[in-house]
Amino acid sequence: TLFSGEVTVTTADDKILLDGQCSLREAIAVVRGVRANADCPATSSNYNRILFDASLANATLTISDNYGPFELTSNVQVEIDASAAPGFKIDGAQKWQIASIAADADVAIIGLGFRHGGPIVSPGVDGGCLVNSGNLVLNDTSFDSCFAEHNGGAIHNTSAGNLAVVDSQFSNNAAGLHDNNPIEDRTFGGAIFNENKTTIRSSQFTANQSNTAGGAIENRGTLDLGDSTFSNNFSFGGGALDVAAGSADVETTTFNDNEGQILAEDPAVLGGAAISIASGATMTLSDSTLSNNVLWC
Repeated sequence: TLFSGEVTVTTADDKILLDGQCSLREAIAVVRGVRANADCPATSSNYNRILFDASLANATLTISDNYGPFELTSNVQVEIDASAAPGFKIDGAQKWQIASIAADADVAIIGLGFRHGGPIVSPGVDGGCLVNSGNLVLNDTSFDSCFAEHNGGAIHNTSAGNLAVVDSQFSNNAAGLHDNNPIEDRTFGGAIFNENKTTIRSSQFTANQSNTAGGAIENRGTLDLGDSTFSNNFSFGGGALDVAAGSADVETTTFNDNEGQILAEDPAVLGGAAISIASGATMTLSDSTLSNNVLWC
């Protein structure tokens, strides 16, 4: 039975236990229709919502080894809103991908922080913090120090996913180890690896990196990017943005102090201090600023 209503998270502990406190994992199980839970009583609402008690401001939920990533399955429709608890973060402990959104799920996440998502338990998984195959809106979120062994240090938006990002921060995320061989160990999209449709507005990408191309974003689908800032990102091909396939529309965006590097051993890695565009891909750039970006030879 699909959930309808509103529940409030009251603890930062990652647990499933009848103890009078509602955890995020318990709330998600209620929303998925897996089980009713007396710790997470539902109230009537025009929207399916998970809220956070104000007492959880600046708290951190560390993913438990007993449970692993959060799963938002097909047909789930929910808004997860932590705006009443500013500074609330979910920590992957540098070994867990934090969450997956399945095809046909409709999810909005507001005011949450994600950090330290990583591949130790599930090596080879794309999307260090999130993988999205549904419809996902991120508003006022942050992604810090997420790591993927291959693609999408913070987020992998799959060929089935539609992603919208507004007023969000991406910093210190990475795809691939810095000392990996960029030819033999190809990794793309230090912050976001997009294979379908991604829209980004009013967001900042700082100090992200990938081992091959797309220090902040690797686009292989459709990218609509505006009113955003990219600074101090690095990759060999496209220090900030690599348009490897598909199309990108970029407007009123600033690219400053990003770095790329030419790989003489592999002409397919195109360089590009801030932006690289592969043959066959298209990009429009308007009302934007590029300054102090450096291409190393």
